[in-house]
Amino acid sequence: SVWSRLRIGKNTPSPHLYKCVFAMWTLSFDPEITKALRDSKEYQVVQKIREILTYCRVEKVIRLCLTVLKNFLGVKSLCEEIVKAGVLEAVQSLEYEKWRDAELYDDIKDMAAQISTEMNEMSNFERYERELQSSKLHWGFIHSSKFWAENVMKFESNDFRALKTLALLLNDPKSDSTTLAVACHDIGEFVTLHPLGKQKVAKLQVKEKVIELMGSTDSDFREVRREALLCCQKIML
Repeated sequence: SVWSRLRIGKNTPSPHLYKCVFAMWTLSFDPEITKALRDSKEYQVVQKIREILTYCRVEKVIRLCLTVLKNFLGVKSLCEEIVKAGVLEAVQSLEYEKWRDAELYDDIKDMAAQISTEMNEMSNFERYERELQSSKLHWGFIHSSKFWAENVMKFESNDFRALKTLALLLNDPKSDSTTLAVACHDIGEFVTLHPLGKQKVAKLQVKEKVIELMGSTDSDFREVRREALLCCQKIML
């Protein structure tokens, strides 16, 4: 489809973007279709809306994107995707642009407020656990030093279930390179910040896998090798 092949950048023609977003707008009124779009890796709808908000500065395209997001916020699974994809930052940055239509500033502020409300309703640790359940980790706030400082003791819940899931992802041959890099990072943070960090991680026997990833020769694993090295240093300190 046109949407799945859409490549977005500063030079993407705005009429083409408008037609693509308009097609998505017509579909966004149907909850069943929007759920299917959410589950489709091919379309990456929320990520592409965020990219359009980041690169495009044509008012009618921006306004239509905001309308699509408003409809998406009525679907719970898409709310989570909007929060996770960092759409709020893209929307907030629009407030500092110069727009001819004064009402567009109000639309931008309203959308930022709606997304912020969704973020507040979904605690950071709940977001973290949902991402673990998806078996696909992404860099973002829920892997930052601030998140870890505020949430490390919550990892004790359900008999350290989140930590055990990280270990499983680390050993899963289907995990992609970003998931492996983030898992190494997070295990290293847990080791550093939790009073029983080293002891709990030792029981999961992940050090061997981390060392294996350090020595990977895969060209796509540069980030993985770096995070595995840092993780190993923290485990062995």
